[in-house]
Amino acid sequence: MCEGVGCEDIREFRWILLVQENHEWKEVDNIQEMASSSLNNPTLVLSGSPPLRSSTSYKLIVNLYMRDKTTEQRELLFHTNRPPGGSSSTGKNCFVFPQEGQAVIDDFTFRCEGYIDEDFPLHYQFSLSSPVGMVFYQTGPSPNATVRLPLGDSRNNYSLSVTVTITDSYGAGVQTAVNVKVSFDLLCSERTSNAK
Repeated sequence: MCEGVGCEDIREFRWILLVQENHEWKEVDNIQEMASSSLNNPTLVLSGSPPLRSSTSYKLIVNLYMRDKTTEQRELLFHTNRPPGGSSSTGKNCFVFPQEGQAVIDDFTFRCEGYIDEDFPLHYQFSLSSPVGMVFYQTGPSPNATVRLPLGDSRNNYSLSVTVTITDSYGAGVQTAVNVKVSFDLLCSERTSNAK
């Protein structure tokens, strides 16, 4: 809401969003789709759908059309949050030990190293997509998770892909997949079937 001296003199607002690409400013065509408020409003609310790109410079401009037929313009330059990453010296990586093991029996330890971000704390989510939906094994500040896994895909050499999502305190995130081979013990399976 426009408040204060001069607000009654404004007859129209027009919002424009520009994105910086290759050192040039280009107008964002779908600002109306992104806005949950009218573009002829003293306040602009961007709904996040479609979202702004991470680690990108934007310029928000409002043109004020006054009742005396003059025009004024105000602009705001902002930079969107960057998801967690790694420096060239530290590198970033998520891995599992052991890389191969038995379903439901063996413990698999997942570990992520080298992820940095200025917006602490970082949050790690270890998950697996299954036929019944997503299975979340661990969510929290620890970059490590020790879990027991179900049988891998027999059509793909018993491979499973565990997704690790690393997010900063503002929710900007990055995902990485860690592949692991999870099979079953044939000897144990044969002993069980022979005992019946």
